Amino acid sequence: MLDYTFTEEQEKFRKLIRDFALTELAPKASYYDKNAEFPYEQLQKMIQLRKKLGYGKENTLDLISLGIGVEEVGRADFNCTLLFLYAFGTLKYFFKDASEEVKQKYPEFFYSGEQIVGLCMTEPKSGGSDIGSLTTTAIPDGDDYIINGVKTSITNMTATDMFYIFAKTPVKEGLWGITGFLVDAESPGLSMKVYDDLGNRGNPRGTLTLNNVRVPKENMIGQLHRGLTSILNYLNINKAFIGLMCLGAAQQSLDETIEYVKNREAYNLPIAMFEGVSFPIVEAATFIEAARLLCYKVLWLEEKGLRNAKEGAMVKWWVPKLCSDIIWDCIVLHGHIGYSTELPLEKRFRDVLGWQIGDATPQIQKLIVAREIFGKEFDLTRYTRRLKRENTKT
Repeated sequence: MLDYTFTEEQEKFRKLIRDFALTELAPKASYYDKNAEFPYEQLQKMIQLRKKLGYGKENTLDLISLGIGVEEVGRADFNCTLLFLYAFGTLKYFFKDASEEVKQKYPEFFYSGEQIVGLCMTEPKSGGSDIGSLTTTAIPDGDDYIINGVKTSITNMTATDMFYIFAKTPVKEGLWGITGFLVDAESPGLSMKVYDDLGNRGNPRGTLTLNNVRVPKENMIGQLHRGLTSILNYLNINKAFIGLMCLGAAQQSLDETIEYVKNREAYNLPIAMFEGVSFPIVEAATFIEAARLLCYKVLWLEEKGLRNAKEGAMVKWWVPKLCSDIIWDCIVLHGHIGYSTELPLEKRFRDVLGWQIGDATPQIQKLIVAREIFGKEFDLTRYTRRLKRENTKT
């Protein structure tokens, strides 16, 4: 039986997070953006809120509630959305295959929400999507691995406490021969370069260079040579979170625009009465509703233990672009004031725009959807890899 409603508890949680986000997070959003400063103060506020609500190691939020929370935080300060996920227990899903040994070694990282993870998959030449061709290596040396390589586009670079690094542990070519490691940001041999980005400036990105970085074998996440199985499933879930935080920013922009056009007049009439104004708003409201349902379907499928690769990829290629378009329409409907920094619209536009790229581009997501629709035998990437293997043998 279909049920499109949230539980009473979830609706209360939505209201609580929205009130908190708009009163506690929104007032300083512009400050963190203008100064490209990581919002440590806001992270602490969210951690305290989590503790006040009684969510701890054994009592973390379910996926739907995490989605609700990240959507509401997206309304207030987009740069706090990932921090909300850390503060409220998403690492439980992110590091699902982490051993108890490594969890006990870093309890403040896995359980408190006070430490930040930097996901290191993308490289300068291979890109973020062609992970099978990465060149970072992890070579065993006694009880350690020695890691060398360069990782790019790492979010929260200036605040990262632990890097989650994927490296070749050479046995085979391609995807099977990649292992994940948890690397302390204070490890010798690490050097960082921070970017000056267009948006998401409160979560500065950067490049990480690893020069003979020694990592204990116990810091391995998941199985040796099978690191991708530990992360790929979470990335499907994360696509829903990305979609929802973009929708939060778009919905808040739309709500503000509705109020603006009801009060702004032209020819002695509220401009909301003109179809050229009302129709784009109607279209945006319709698309937001449809996109939101798709996002929550991904989380629902995951909670039911069902496949969600196709739906997750649909969200990732469509929703960030949709939200960028909606926020841009809101800027235009505000006229000249919408094009200024006096309103938060331009910041939201810059922030949301980046997630058309982050966690894989729209083109890659469409390939995933096509593979799910047509079948793996019609996957061009698999076809060319097979030809390469056959040519190598001959």
